[in-house]
Amino acid sequence: DLDELFRDGIVNILQHTKLSTVTRIKAVVNWTAIWLTIMQMVRSVRYLNADGIVAPIIIDCGARHTQLRRASQRCLKENQAIIVEAVELCRGRKYGEKSRLSKQQADKIKSFFWATAATSKLLNAWRGRRHFTIGLDALETLVLAGVEQGTQMTFGDFVHEWLYKKCHFVVGRTSAQEAGLLADFDASIFEDNEAKLVEQMSAAGLLTEYSDATRMVGLEN
Repeated sequence: DLDELFRDGIVNILQHTKLSTVTRIKAVVNWTAIWLTIMQMVRSVRYLNADGIVAPIIIDCGARHTQLRRASQRCLKENQAIIVEAVELCRGRKYGEKSRLSKQQADKIKSFFWATAATSKLLNAWRGRRHFTIGLDALETLVLAGVEQGTQMTFGDFVHEWLYKKCHFVVGRTSAQEAGLLADFDASIFEDNEAKLVEQMSAAGLLTEYSDATRMVGLEN
């Protein structure tokens, strides 16, 4: 499923022929980085857990909820730890339990994960306290990769079916509920988070809101 996710995203990006070659190449590079971030997390979790249940990446869209910001920061640290743990287990199975990663090796693995996310604008910053977000470059890339040329997708489907079910990103209330996060968070936090994403996408020209309150995502009408 992860391989197909990458392939489908590349196909959709390249089929947006009305866009410049430079824009499409930039999106291909960004999509590769976004997918690598998803792939490392998902495959590590699946390697460690036989049930294959994947913990989602909690996205903070800037709605200024401290609880959400802290949860996203923890999510980054937890994902890095999971990836290192999976590598340790794989290494132990291949070379023996006494074969351990050095601190330097573990730090390099963690750095590759967060730096890849930062490069594609899935992190808020390169230094200091980092959390998952969706910067403008990442947002445009996710629209190009998820929405076929000449079509539009409802905002609800974009947030839940594409960002959550395909990419494992939690933004809105429905996704948070399905991920089991509403036991620890007030639902309004994710409603505000989703509203902030609407605001950002509308400003970037990635979302059109019609008179009947229908919201459609896409670069080409």
